[in-house]
Amino acid sequence: MTDYMPVRGERRAPIFDHEQPSMLRQYFAQLDRLFTRCAITSDLEKKDFATSFLEADIADCWEALPEFINATKTYAQFGYRLFDLYNQITDRYSLHDLARLIADQNSSGIQSLQELSTFHLRYNAISSYLIDQGILSLREQSQQYLRVFDAIRQSQIDLRLQIKYPQHSPSRPHSINAIFEAAQWILAAPANQALSTSTVAIQMTSQPAAPHSSDSSFVKTEQLSTILSAVSKTIVAAITHSNAVQTASEMRTTSKPTISTALVTTKSTNTAASKETVISTAITSVSHSTVPIAHPITTASLSPEIVTFAAQE
Repeated sequence: MTDYMPVRGERRAPIFDHEQPSMLRQYFAQLDRLFTRCAITSDLEKKDFATSFLEADIADCWEALPEFINATKTYAQFGYRLFDLYNQITDRYSLHDLARLIADQNSSGIQSLQELSTFHLRYNAISSYLIDQGILSLREQSQQYLRVFDAIRQSQIDLRLQIKYPQHSPSRPHSINAIFEAAQWILAAPANQALSTSTVAIQMTSQPAAPHSSDSSFVKTEQLSTILSAVSKTIVAAITHSNAVQTASEMRTTSKPTISTALVTTKSTNTAASKETVISTAITSVSHSTVPIAHPITTASLSPEIVTFAAQE
């Protein structure tokens, strides 16, 4: 069953915007499909329909062309003349168009999935055409695509690509579709996850790994001897001072016979506790020194020889 040609304003009617000359190719492609569907073969009918969907002033301009008025001129000649007038015979895109798209996107940035999709569609159309014409290479297409992202976002994209394509050779560029998917994943990720990814990416790309040192976390034998010697001297000094205090206390106790044995016993107990407190304080001061110690030193961890030596002093 043969279809019918629509009229201007209908949903199926072709549309051409005079302010966007690049639409001319699409407009004539829509006309060709309608002509095939409606079995229209006459050049005169085709030219009439070509102007019937336009605004009145634009239609008048088209119908004033010799290729339209002259009945001997074909529809193809009429169309070619229009393509020439709208500068659509030359290359559709140039490197200048690609550079302008990148510059415009750099000024506004890409902060949402919608902005990313809009840029990707436009970039793909221009760059693919330039590749078909031999003007742009695949490597240049990939490199230019990444220019619209800032340094942090580029690091995130690079890390995402490394994770998703671990076997991909670094000497070969990723396709713009792969870059688009990586950027899409990053923009869709939660803010804290994206921040974590960027931190890891920056560390991987800009900071060399710190060499592991076996001496950084443990005390050497020479250091341990120095520490134990310092602990012993501190304990000896503390106990000597404590003994002096105890001797003075006992002398006062002897000079005052009215003090009960229970009181002397209490003082002895307090003196012992004082020794323990002084020793613990000394150990704590050494433990908080600037020399790293693998395990904290406590009174329980002291060897019997040190404790005996300290007690004798």
